[in-house]
Amino acid sequence: FASTFSLVPQIKFNAAVFISLVFSGYLLSLLVQAFLEELAPTSVIAVVYESRRKLLRGIAYAGFGAVAAAFFTRWAVTDGQFSMGSGGAKGVPLGTMPPELTPNENFYVVSKNLEDPIVNPDDWVLRLDGQTETTEQLNLLDLRSLPAQEEFVTLECVSNPVGGLLISTARWKGVRLSDLLDIVKLNPNVVDVSFSAQDGYSESLTLDKALSDEVMVAYEMNGEPLPNNHGFPARLLVPGYFGLKSVKWLKRIAPVNYDFTGFWQHRGWSDKPLIKTMSQFRIPANKEPTMLPEITLGGVAFAGARGIKAVEFSPDDGNTWIPARVQNPLSPYTWAHWRAEWTPPQAGSYQMAVRATDGLGDVQTSRTSSTTPDGATGHHRITVRAVPAEGV
Repeated sequence: FASTFSLVPQIKFNAAVFISLVFSGYLLSLLVQAFLEELAPTSVIAVVYESRRKLLRGIAYAGFGAVAAAFFTRWAVTDGQFSMGSGGAKGVPLGTMPPELTPNENFYVVSKNLEDPIVNPDDWVLRLDGQTETTEQLNLLDLRSLPAQEEFVTLECVSNPVGGLLISTARWKGVRLSDLLDIVKLNPNVVDVSFSAQDGYSESLTLDKALSDEVMVAYEMNGEPLPNNHGFPARLLVPGYFGLKSVKWLKRIAPVNYDFTGFWQHRGWSDKPLIKTMSQFRIPANKEPTMLPEITLGGVAFAGARGIKAVEFSPDDGNTWIPARVQNPLSPYTWAHWRAEWTPPQAGSYQMAVRATDGLGDVQTSRTSSTTPDGATGHHRITVRAVPAEGV
C-alpha cells in the first residue's frame, strides 16, 4: 500500500472498513445455515476478480467474512486492482513500465485457498501412475537430477480483466512433462493427462498438449527454488494457456482414458483456455496529467504462444490507429513491451485505445466480454490528459 493517503483515498479506506464489517457480520450469520445444511466443504474457496471466484453455496462464509476487511481495503487504495486469497496483483502498478522479467516477489499470485499448503521437501514425492505400464515415485532430488530445460514464460490469470495486472513473466527451470511420461510408458488408450495438487486442486491436459515440448514440471523460478505461493516444490507450467492449467504444489500425474474434468471446469470454466490476444497501457496512468508537447505511451502485449506481430494505439477512441514500436520478446512464450511517442494537437483530454496483432496476423477483437468462461476480451482504454508544459 502507498505510504501516504490523500483525502479521497482516506475516505475510500474508511468506507471500505465499514462495508467490510457489515459484510463480515452478515456472512458469519450464514455460517450456521451452511453447517446445518451440511454444505461446508473441506477447504475455503477464494474469490479473484469479478465472476471467476463466485461464492458457491455453503462455502465457508466465515472464512470469506474474515478476509473481507483486507479485500475492501486493498480495493480502496488500489482503485479496484485487487484479488482475494493468498496474494494478488503485486507487480509494477499502472503508470510505470514493468520490467521484462518480473521479480519473484512482484509476480502476481492467485489461489483458491485462504491458506496455501506448506510442503516439506524431504517428504514430498511426485507420483506417476494411472494408464501407464509402470508406476513411479520421484522425490525432489530425483526430479532435479533429470535432464532440465529453462524457458522464459509469461503467465496470465484467466480472471485478468482488460487492462488488469494479473500477468507476469519469469524464467522457469524444470523437466519436460513428456520426459516424465516416458519413464512410466503410456498405455495406448490415454485421452487426457490429469494432475493433482496438495491443496485438492485438479486439472488436465489433452494428450497432445501434454506431450508438447514446452510443457514442463518446474522447480525453479528466476534461478531460485519456487516460492511457496508459486507451488513449491514443483508445479506444472503450460505456456500458451491461462494460468489455471499450471497446477501448483503438484503431487500426482495420472494419464486417464477419458475426458478429465478439473476443479474449475466443474464450475463452468473452459477446459482449453487458450490465451486471448491482449494489449494494455502501462504509461501514462489513466487520467494522469501529462505534459505537452510529446507524450510517451507504453505497455505490454501478449498472445500466448502465437506471439505479437504489431501493436497500434488510437488517440480518438478507435477511429484511427497509429503503429507503435514493439520490442523483441524474451522468448516465443512471453509478453512484448511496446512504446510510442505521440504529440497531441492541443491540450485536453483524449480517449486512447490500444490493440495488438498476433503472430498469425489476427487483430485483437474490440468485442468486450467478461472473464468467464475463457478470458476477457476488448480494447484497453485510458484517458490521457494533455496539459501545457510549465512556462508555455
